[in-house]
Amino acid sequence: MFGGCVLLVALAGAFPAKAQQDTTRAPTDTVRTDTVRAPADTTRRDRIPRDTTRRDTLEGRRERERKLSEAQAMSFAVPRPGRALSRRLPVRDPALAASELAARAPGAFYYDFGAVGWSHGVSFRGRPPDQTALTLDGLPFDDPVTGRPRYDLLPMPFMQALRVQHGAATRGAPTAVNTALRPYDEDRPLTELRYRTGGFQSIGALHTQQRKVRFFGWPAFAQFTGGYFGRASDNTGFLGSEGVDLRRERRLLGRLRYRRRHWAAQFTVLHNRRRLGAAGGVGLGANQPLRRVYFPGPGDVRFTGAERRLLRTDLDATLRLDTPFSRFPLTAAAYWTTQTQRYRNADLPAARDTVAAETDRYGLRLRQRRVVRSPRFGRHDLTLEAHAWADRFSEGNALPAGAARTRLHLSARDSTRLLGSAATLSAGLHAGSGQQVYPAASARLACALAADTSLRAFRLFAESSLAGQPAAWIEQEGFGPLVRPLPEDRAPGRVLSARLGARARTPSFIGPVSARLAVFAHRTTDRLDLYATDSAATAQAALVEGGSHRAGATLTARWRADAERGFYASASATALLHENDAPPAVASTVPRAYGRSRLGARYAFFTADLDVDAYVEGRFWSPMQSRTLHGPTGRLVVPRPDSRQLGPAGVIDVHAEAQIRTATLFFSYENALGGTQVQPGVLTVPYYPLPAQRFRFGVYWPIFN
Repeated sequence: MFGGCVLLVALAGAFPAKAQQDTTRAPTDTVRTDTVRAPADTTRRDRIPRDTTRRDTLEGRRERERKLSEAQAMSFAVPRPGRALSRRLPVRDPALAASELAARAPGAFYYDFGAVGWSHGVSFRGRPPDQTALTLDGLPFDDPVTGRPRYDLLPMPFMQALRVQHGAATRGAPTAVNTALRPYDEDRPLTELRYRTGGFQSIGALHTQQRKVRFFGWPAFAQFTGGYFGRASDNTGFLGSEGVDLRRERRLLGRLRYRRRHWAAQFTVLHNRRRLGAAGGVGLGANQPLRRVYFPGPGDVRFTGAERRLLRTDLDATLRLDTPFSRFPLTAAAYWTTQTQRYRNADLPAARDTVAAETDRYGLRLRQRRVVRSPRFGRHDLTLEAHAWADRFSEGNALPAGAARTRLHLSARDSTRLLGSAATLSAGLHAGSGQQVYPAASARLACALAADTSLRAFRLFAESSLAGQPAAWIEQEGFGPLVRPLPEDRAPGRVLSARLGARARTPSFIGPVSARLAVFAHRTTDRLDLYATDSAATAQAALVEGGSHRAGATLTARWRADAERGFYASASATALLHENDAPPAVASTVPRAYGRSRLGARYAFFTADLDVDAYVEGRFWSPMQSRTLHGPTGRLVVPRPDSRQLGPAGVIDVHAEAQIRTATLFFSYENALGGTQVQPGVLTVPYYPLPAQRFRFGVYWPIFN
């Protein structure tokens, strides 16, 4: 019994002692493990990921450089100045010429011949039509010799929408029309076909595709675009089809793009070849009525054997490169334009029957955009540009032997906010041969005002500008014996312009209605222009001494213009309220009032597989003397003071566009009232009546391969 008690005591003492010892050691172990070892291990483990992160950053950076998405590749898209004239592409428009698209700008008047390939002109706010600067991808697209904008050579099916810029525009001109080739950044290969007919045959085809390539292990996007455009026309119904036919027109386009993450390069070539009749219009005797122009008889059309030939190639290379000075890339473009043109008229004396010119233009353009933010002065979006080129006359008799000239344009543009309004400021200096040195500047303010709830939007804008009158080569040197130039000691003056306007939009009970009113005025000192002489084939460059003034207003209204279904309408009217030009013939080169309107309806059929847009479009103008065509150069010149008065008149065209899936069909009935008792004939240019009641058909079909 004693032994059992001893055993029980021993066991009872043993177990409590062991439990107490374990409890005591546990905290000790926990302290050592958590406090001493764990932090030490954690510290080591924390260092290891940092080392790994460094290795991953280097390797990841290299890996990312080997990968490139479409969004990461350098883009060629740059903001283009001016207001877009349309939301749709020109290839989907029934217009036959780019000048017809430009003429839809508010305040523009269209000098229309109604013939395919002819020298249509566009006057903006009453200014001379050939003093408008025209650019393609930011590069000049005028005629190096005559200076007129070459709307007729633009690759219209392959372009983006035109943009019109007023004020101190491109190259310091009062007005510029800017456009660009389409980017064609589709994921799949694309083929586009466009066909037009109706007194002519026209076909255009384009293929483009983009591929992701890898050279020397570096990824990039390579894109090739090739296009062909050709047409010919006998221009039936125009001047009795005598000496007016477009005998041949060919246009080739090639473009290669290579885009990396930090730089991109582009090479573009555009080739034009054409041969066009250059008849001198219907000749009228002093006592013959103007009505006779509408019904010319045999022998009434002058210079039926005259023709103009042109061969032109535009080649440019563009580089966009990231720099440490701005988050926007630097753009550098070098270009070369070679042009050969010839005018031949067997009806002129032997010493004047042929005038030819072969010229070359070499140019360089630099452009840099930079955004600057300042706590005191706010945000400024700056664009700096330097543009220079040289023209060289190499062969022919149109200009003096060895003739050459240079041009330099420096400009800066800033978009910011002033006094709570969006402001655009620009300044530039422009210099060239022949005493052509002038500054340019412009300022524009636009603001949205808080208005009554019935108005969805109400905006005010004001702008002013100082620009020059860039002189063409023929105005400085002549065009053989057919253009007499300015005296060497004379240079054109400046153009001071101002515009004030308002724009409002409201959701009325009949649908959205918008209106825009703009009042403009400009003053030109020593106005430069070409004037017709007593000879039908000769023109004279001259300056109007002193200052000439012109003021007017343009009202534009739209009703449901963007509606996808139902009726819609739009109208634009311009009135020249004050003119003070001398000689009197200058004042009547544009009508005192003119405008255009459109009424149409859009509907869908067959479960929206067929979308139809049918509309009637009209153009109207008051009496004027207009401008006459100088056949050798294609320039629209001021007529003689005894020129006949034209108008009032108008033109009505009927159009229908049908979109079947991706294809678009065009149907046009032009000058529907022409040749009837209502309107026997119509003229926008003296002695060149518009063809009457002409039907056109066309189709545009994009195909994704």
